[in-house]
Amino acid sequence: MSAVQIPNTFVTKRPASPTPNPIAPLDNPFIVGAESIPNAATPIVITPRPLPNSNPPYALNHARILYASELLTSTVTTSAGTNGNLVLVPNTADRWAITAGGSITFTLSTAVNMDSVAIGAHNLGSTNHVVSVEYSSAATGTFSTFKAARTPADDTALMFHNTTTVSVLRLKVTCTGSGSAFVGSIYAGIALQMQRPFFAGHSPINLSAKTIRYSSMTEGGNFVGEQIRRLGFNTSAQFSNLENDWYRFYFQPFVVHARTLPFYFAWNLDQYDTDVGYCKTSEDITPAYGVKDMFDVSFQMMGFG
Repeated sequence: MSAVQIPNTFVTKRPASPTPNPIAPLDNPFIVGAESIPNAATPIVITPRPLPNSNPPYALNHARILYASELLTSTVTTSAGTNGNLVLVPNTADRWAITAGGSITFTLSTAVNMDSVAIGAHNLGSTNHVVSVEYSSAATGTFSTFKAARTPADDTALMFHNTTTVSVLRLKVTCTGSGSAFVGSIYAGIALQMQRPFFAGHSPINLSAKTIRYSSMTEGGNFVGEQIRRLGFNTSAQFSNLENDWYRFYFQPFVVHARTLPFYFAWNLDQYDTDVGYCKTSEDITPAYGVKDMFDVSFQMMGFG
């Protein structure tokens, strides 16, 4: 019988049984000693950094508000013009009128400290007058310069402010010029210095005109003309994170004053010393607690020049 061939197959040799690997010998165990505790350095007592001084004086980029005038009970004399005593009256329609320059002197009953003098409701800019302020701590004798003389660029309010106070018994404001001019208000005293500066978003009062107009239009909608009814200025001020005690001691007296009487507002005398307004509020100023026990406060004000 012939052999049978099976195609596509092959026969292999059966593999031998595997030889297991020998077991490795174990190392003798050893005892791990406890790690010693490193020597700790002596602790350093950290002294907390003190908070910035909560009381004035503050830098000149913090707003100044002059509201408590020391001149209200003073005796007023003038070298020229009429109705000099009317600069003490809040009514800006009543004014000290001069025709060719002149000076006005306020004599107090006793000397007081002052750092600011403000002049508002005037036309000294458009009439090209130079304004100088002098003072004396005595009833007689010469005057000293309170602040360098200024030539107003326009008819908005002026503030002469010193970083330190001076003792004043007599205060003299001189307007030097050749044309007719008037001054409606003069304050002098110590200005309120705001605890926080403006960081962003403030519109300077003298650049924020508020004009009430009469507009004339035809029935067909054509422009005929326009008349100005009233001129003024309008802006707002916002302050955040005012300390509770600071607000109650320094700011609240201003809030009471502003209910009925005008004030002078300068937002940044360091960079913009001409941005000053003679202002009043139309609503009560009311604070609100913000971060922790700090106050946030804002108010609207209308300026009269």
